[in-house]
Amino acid sequence: MRQRRSRGEVLASIDQRNATIAKRIGITPDSAAKVYDALYLALAQVNSANLVTADPRLYNSVALELDFVEYLANYQGLTDRE
Repeated sequence: MRQRRSRGEVLASIDQRNATIAKRIGITPDSAAKVYDALYLALAQVNSANLVTADPRLYNSVALELDFVEYLANYQGLTDRE
């Protein structure tokens, strides 16, 4: 049976995973991306989900490298996947 981890241990694990993903996709403290942007990107990547954003700064900073990020103005919903 798995041991239950404390809230602090879970948060530390999530923080480490997010830092690793953020580093791998090129988000650094010096970049324009904010912490919550990195968290949403990491969450989408870990769950193999698309991220639709209305933030042109975020979209333009990652669109060439991350094919799961879509800009809301260009979003066509599920019709392009059928």
